[in-house]
Amino acid sequence: MKFLVRYLTALAVASTAVFNFAFAADTPSPPVATDSARSMQWVRAEIRKIDAENSKVTLRHEALTQLSMGAMTMVFRVDDVALLKRFVVGDRVKFIPDSRAGQLFVTVMEKDD
Repeated sequence: MKFLVRYLTALAVASTAVFNFAFAADTPSPPVATDSARSMQWVRAEIRKIDAENSKVTLRHEALTQLSMGAMTMVFRVDDVALLKRFVVGDRVKFIPDSRAGQLFVTVMEKDD
């Protein structure tokens, strides 16, 4: 009888482990937080302010799904101020956002048709 109880207990433990493994395999894992959340997803926006002196641009943008942010108006940094010289306030653009060390950057920006 002890043998049967041990066998059934071991079987229950093993089947629970198999079920948990199978469930975990079908469940998508949450995104891993990294210091740099790079993406190639284009986002549409309107330029509200250009601060070339401080390498910043204020954009009213649609949702940044890759960064888990809703649509809003916010300031982005740019690595190369020459990027900003091609645009004026009011331009409709598309851009690729990047988050580095807690700061938001525009990596690429083009006029949107």
